[in-house]
Amino acid sequence: MLACHVVPGSNVVELTLDGAVSKDDFDRARTALESVIAERGHVCVLKHVRSLGSFPLTRVVADLEFALRHMTDVARMAIVVERPWMEHVSRLLVHVVPCEARIFDVDEIDDARDWLCSWDHPDELADGHVDTFHVTA
Repeated sequence: MLACHVVPGSNVVELTLDGAVSKDDFDRARTALESVIAERGHVCVLKHVRSLGSFPLTRVVADLEFALRHMTDVARMAIVVERPWMEHVSRLLVHVVPCEARIFDVDEIDDARDWLCSWDHPDELADGHVDTFHVTA
């Protein structure tokens, strides 16, 4: 399941991954992200990874295509993990995303939300591209 929640009045979208992701789940998340990007020009994403399930190859390809098309539209990404091994995998991810990214433990989910909501630097985006690359944990 991939649950999606747009924080009202903000550019923050929360995605909660818990097991396998259906096509409908993916489509709802894609629609929400694209709506925020269209309205605000950029999005801050909280990815809460509870558990990982199987992903058909077609879903992986669709996810990669979406990520490549919108990677410069993401201003900040907070990755919230529940298991130590997920943190190690997430550390690899933060090195390839062209935005400011941080990893948070599940106990710090409110800190992750606060950090995303505190982003207010549209001047850091040039022509829709993120000019800075930060990795913090």
